[in-house]
Amino acid sequence: MNICFFNSSMRSGGAERIISLLSELYAKNGDHVIIVTYDDQDSFYPLRSGINHIRLGLLRNSSTKLQAVHYSWKRIFRLRQVLKMKRIDVLLTFNSNTEFIGYVAKIGLNCKLIGAERANPFLSSNTFWNRYKKRIANLCDGFIFQTKGASEYFSKSLQMKGYIIPNGINPNDFKKYEREWKTRTNLCAVGRLIESKCFDDLLRAVAIVHRSHPNIKLDVFGDGPNRTELKLLASELGLDDCVIFHGQCGTVLEEYASHKIFIMTSQQEGFPNVLLEAMASGCACISTNCDFGPSELINDGVNGFLVPVHDYKLIAEKVCTLIEDDELAESFSVEAKKVRVTHDINSIGMVLYRYLQDVVNK
Repeated sequence: MNICFFNSSMRSGGAERIISLLSELYAKNGDHVIIVTYDDQDSFYPLRSGINHIRLGLLRNSSTKLQAVHYSWKRIFRLRQVLKMKRIDVLLTFNSNTEFIGYVAKIGLNCKLIGAERANPFLSSNTFWNRYKKRIANLCDGFIFQTKGASEYFSKSLQMKGYIIPNGINPNDFKKYEREWKTRTNLCAVGRLIESKCFDDLLRAVAIVHRSHPNIKLDVFGDGPNRTELKLLASELGLDDCVIFHGQCGTVLEEYASHKIFIMTSQQEGFPNVLLEAMASGCACISTNCDFGPSELINDGVNGFLVPVHDYKLIAEKVCTLIEDDELAESFSVEAKKVRVTHDINSIGMVLYRYLQDVVNK
């Protein structure tokens, strides 16, 4: 098949990571794989030789509605050129904007459109594209949901032609950083420093833990608009010597492997890649039980802890439990690593591949 992934960029992020993994898998499989992005930047994630990354250079903010329409038509025209020239069989998109641009670009071409829901659709921001999310999704020939809960937002007809496929990881990426449990230390958190990730709850939890365990350290990997605000809060809580904000990290899998405990405090997720990666790395994980994803990865008390959203006091309690009971923490680590089998991208990617074949052949 000639497969095209279409996204705004290939910067650091969940969708971008999955695109990089799937494109490598399908290229290895002998398929012709292209990635098209709005921006003009190189991929944050390494891409296999032979994968053509076409950068449109059209990721621009529009100051007026007329300008927005103008840029949309330029994107449609450029994408259509690629679809025709490369004879694309299936176009995979990852949000309502790219779904709509893809739908118009492929009109009259023998190309199928696959959409995807990467976030929690029930809590989507009130943007133009999100207001028409359901209608745009129905234009797709096929659709990928990461969880059953997310699928229930959409029409029954879309659910019928869609497919639930969770994110995957490449087990080999984690095996090469394997470390003995006794050599691992401290706490870590990974993600964009934005409101919905609730890093303020994380800092308040760590401040409580710090009172009884003054030697703990928290490493935060990721960047975002809330960084300055969060650093100020850390200072107010007396955590200047305890919390380090590292910014965006290109070696995050290696960082997971050096830490004992991973904490995620999100109030919403589509399917949390960072939690999946932390578990695959063998971290003892604590996560808020937000919609959607954590409860599908963590069996509370078996391979991690689930806590209610915003309950930073209970997060602190669970962190103390794992610090004080290293045997329990190590058992969580062993159980968590089983996601390397259940969420192996080689298996999950081929399930998706067969679905793509079914859609293309209809």
